[in-house]
Amino acid sequence: ANEMFKIIGVEGQDASNPIQTISSGGTKNTALYFELIPGTQASDYAAAGEQIYFRALMDFTDNNYDFVPGYASIASISDGTYNGVPAGKILLKPTTLKDNGSVAYNPISVAAIQFARLHLARVIPPSNQSEIDGDGPPLLDILTALAGAFTSFGELIKGPNRPLWDAGVGVRLVTHKSWFRLKNPNKRKLGGGCRVKEIRMYDAWDAMTGTSTESYYGQQYSYNLKDGTSSGVASYEPQIGGDENVWRQPIANNIKYLLAPDSRNYQETPFGEQFFPGPRVGYSRVTIKDLPREGVIRTATGKVVHEFYTAKDFPTITKRTIHNLERGKMKLFLLFFSMSVDEMSASQGFVVENNDMHGKPKSQEVYAVGQSEPITKVEYFYQSEPIYTNGGAAKHLISEVKSIKKDGSISQSVVGRTYEAFADFRKSTSNMESGSINLNLNYTMPFILLPMVLGSGSFERTAFRSATFTKIIERKGILKSTVATDLGSVVETNNLAYDAETGSVLLTQTTTDFNDQVFNFTYPAHWYYDGMGQAYLNVGSFINMTNFSNGTAITNQASRFAQGDEISLLTSGGSTSAWIIETTANTVTALFKDGTPVDGTFNRVKIVRSGRRNLQNTPIGTVALRSNPLNGLTGNIFDKVLQAGAVEYSDEWRTFCECFLDSTNANFTTNPYVLGLRGNWRPKASYVHLAGRTKAFQNNNSNIREDGVFTSYTPFYKLTGGLWNIDKTNWTYTSSVVEFSPFGQALETIDALDRYSSSMFGYNQSLPIAVAANSRYRQIGFDGFEDYNYINCSDNHFKIAADAIIVENESHTGRRSVQVSAGSPVVFSNVFAETCEDVGCGVTVNETFTVSICDKRCLGEGGFQNHTVYTISTTGATQPIQFDYTIISGDESVLEFEIVEDSIGNPSLVITSHSQIPVNIIVTITDGNGCVQTTEINF
Repeated sequence: ANEMFKIIGVEGQDASNPIQTISSGGTKNTALYFELIPGTQASDYAAAGEQIYFRALMDFTDNNYDFVPGYASIASISDGTYNGVPAGKILLKPTTLKDNGSVAYNPISVAAIQFARLHLARVIPPSNQSEIDGDGPPLLDILTALAGAFTSFGELIKGPNRPLWDAGVGVRLVTHKSWFRLKNPNKRKLGGGCRVKEIRMYDAWDAMTGTSTESYYGQQYSYNLKDGTSSGVASYEPQIGGDENVWRQPIANNIKYLLAPDSRNYQETPFGEQFFPGPRVGYSRVTIKDLPREGVIRTATGKVVHEFYTAKDFPTITKRTIHNLERGKMKLFLLFFSMSVDEMSASQGFVVENNDMHGKPKSQEVYAVGQSEPITKVEYFYQSEPIYTNGGAAKHLISEVKSIKKDGSISQSVVGRTYEAFADFRKSTSNMESGSINLNLNYTMPFILLPMVLGSGSFERTAFRSATFTKIIERKGILKSTVATDLGSVVETNNLAYDAETGSVLLTQTTTDFNDQVFNFTYPAHWYYDGMGQAYLNVGSFINMTNFSNGTAITNQASRFAQGDEISLLTSGGSTSAWIIETTANTVTALFKDGTPVDGTFNRVKIVRSGRRNLQNTPIGTVALRSNPLNGLTGNIFDKVLQAGAVEYSDEWRTFCECFLDSTNANFTTNPYVLGLRGNWRPKASYVHLAGRTKAFQNNNSNIREDGVFTSYTPFYKLTGGLWNIDKTNWTYTSSVVEFSPFGQALETIDALDRYSSSMFGYNQSLPIAVAANSRYRQIGFDGFEDYNYINCSDNHFKIAADAIIVENESHTGRRSVQVSAGSPVVFSNVFAETCEDVGCGVTVNETFTVSICDKRCLGEGGFQNHTVYTISTTGATQPIQFDYTIISGDESVLEFEIVEDSIGNPSLVITSHSQIPVNIIVTITDGNGCVQTTEINF
């Protein structure tokens, strides 16, 4: 951090006079004194050879003051004393007053003289030419003019700066109102907002007892580095009044003139400052301790140290190309014509690269009291590469990662990087054309006229073209690995692969205490469920469509729609909202809000809300294994699987019917997306994989390092031909949601043993009021008489009646009760709607059992034994029909499974047992409508 420090005096000048000369005939370059912070020395602020910024208030002439900014190099810096006060002494490297003059003058004085020539013409002393008024004697005017001429000739020799310096312009500095920009020696600078110093919690024990004293508990926060200096880092400094901003450095722009003094100018970096991050202070190290207690010297946790990455570790990066200048000149001089063309082109590119690392966690350490080594530690490492700046080593984010596409292919992708580009093209042209005609008529005797016509012309063209290109890059930090240390145990987790579409982590690798690698792979929702994918694929699209007939429109752009899209049907008279409920290869079907099919001709259709709900990062399956799953992802081959789970989602739900039975209701509708029957993606069932696990023994002990791997594994979500499918073989669900409310609460669930659990909600569907196990939603009811102020038909699942008298003067556990008077009974009758009952699948399972003489595969060598065959078929099922089985007990290896089709293609599952060993199986049949039936078989 840099800071502006006052110039308090000039060497050899009277301290009582605030206006002091910094350059004179006696000493053309005088040393300057600046204030020191107590306890520091001059070498803490700067070093010889460094370039520093100054902002000096200069006294030009006759009380004309102005601030002069500029840059100068330090010739020497040392400790000194000014007016009896310790001060830093700086001698600036001298410079010249004219282009080839002696290097002797104070650079602040030279900058002030040029500043006056460019901006303060009023302070430049008048020349003798202005004294010629023409009213005096002619001889005096001539002598005055000659004196002025000699003065001008003198300027040609001395240059324009030396006469001003001789006249005292720009040589007097106002102390205490002039500054140098130097380093802050204490590495502390005020800035930013408030920060937490201490948090206290009082128990108010004195107020409760009246005799005891209160106690307080809490924590203290420290923001210092280990050496005691502040850990604060500013992402940038305020642009307004940014003289202290160390980013601002000069780029010289000296302009050479022929027979005239050069112009010494500069521009300040950084270019593109408006694209820099806002000024924000973050702390790289925060220490949290419990509040000290008298007499307590040992606690479980001495302190917790949090470290964060800041803009010092990952700074803003700026680059620029070398400016490209091209200039073309052409001059032509003929007898009667001249031409001059002067054209220049200039181009340059600029880059500003920001990141989001300022404030991201770097590590967390927990220390015991009096210990220098942490008990536990967690470190976070991001993908980066080292770069080097003037401030030392820093880092640059890397955005290239290994990514997995939806079709299972693996490639390198760029994630977390955003580009913006701005181009500016300018052209300025000046053309000047001139011409003249001279007509001459000569007369000679005798009466002869000789006309003569002469002409001349000229053309002059001056053109300038410029092109600048500015690129703004925003990079997001990508977590590479996390290292956790606990009492010497080190566990490292690395992020190996990312989703190519969303950038979320799909594959991680954990190195255990055994130095073994465990991989965890996640399936993202958008791979299988298109409705949970990215809305950007079609939201905001306009499609030219003309005619809907009974809800259906034929279009070659049907692929741009998704089920659940909310669309706006545009006509010359306005727009109407509708919902897409079905799409095919060349048709779409839409309903209005009330559920009636769309009919009519429309100019255009706009998708205002996509049916894809932006749930792409929702995990639908996980696999933990000992080998890298990327090797067999496309082939659905996973080796050394430790654990696996899957979740099935759906957007087709039943909802309780109290609100939607009355067709006379103004809000009545049959549109499933308005009712909440569709379009809301929720977990339907959770599954776990059933398989045996390996058991190995070493020295009669379990091998905990290697045991527990699945003996076989079949993925729940399988990749076939680039598309994902569900295969429930050897998977069983643990729980499934049967019914949701339109507000998203799960009302009824079922577990793997067909046991139901239900919840009832009230208070405007915001709080559960009844929960029942082993009961369906239509079998429970509760009324506490407390939420009758809420008018929501969804709360009416079980309420006494509208004519019941609810009072507050008597109650039991709540605030209200129902009043039942003698002779006036309260009668309550509630019939749950039949439409809420299960409709059923209409699928019948048929079983056929046969016993046959076994073949040579039978057990036993000398005799024949029977083998058993079960044939399972269905009636009323819709193709395709899928058979899945789960082994409850017994040895699967003695069974054979075969799918057999009849003459019309209906499949049957044939299970054959070649052993008398008991085997218990549950077979699940799923048809094309999603109807599920199960049957249990015992061999």
